[in-house]
Amino acid sequence: MAISYPLSFPSVSIRDITWEAKTKVAVTESPFTGEQQIVEHDGQWFEAQISLPPLERAEAEDFVGFLLALNGTKGTFTFGDPDYSSPRGTATGTPLVNGGSQTGSTLITDGWDASQASLLLRGDWIGIGSYMYKITSDASSDGSGNATLEIFPNLRSAPANNASITTSSPTGLYRLSTNNMNWSVNDLMHYGITITIREAI
Repeated sequence: MAISYPLSFPSVSIRDITWEAKTKVAVTESPFTGEQQIVEHDGQWFEAQISLPPLERAEAEDFVGFLLALNGTKGTFTFGDPDYSSPRGTATGTPLVNGGSQTGSTLITDGWDASQASLLLRGDWIGIGSYMYKITSDASSDGSGNATLEIFPNLRSAPANNASITTSSPTGLYRLSTNNMNWSVNDLMHYGITITIREAI
């Protein structure tokens, strides 16, 4: 049976994860006055380094098989923040994208419960389609359940009007950051595995 992407990330404990938010902002500085000019480009994405705890052979070999099935940077998989299951904000209602053709770091939404002062808090995750976004400013809903969200990274593509917004355990589409896939085995037959991943954009 042919491998079909995206794969599901294996159900395995994660010892630690280091997230890294990447952004493309150019800075030029005058050699005479020190005055700076800032140019913001569209490129923004998440990367992460994931370390697994020492694994016994059965669990480790399943994960190794997952890595090899990805074939380096070719394959994709779904992954979410393992420490995040629900937002700190109330996030009640049935949130939807309000209007097509939206781009950038601001998202207009509706379908929330009305008049929620702490709808989403800065640092909460949301998911739209195959992508995850961090909320960068506390958000509230108005009396009609509308809310404007400030997010990172910029919208990957313009979501469709009425596209669903996930607030609990959102996942995104990722791939390995390198074609090198490695693991270690010590004298106690414990496997050590660390991988780096990035958003598939």
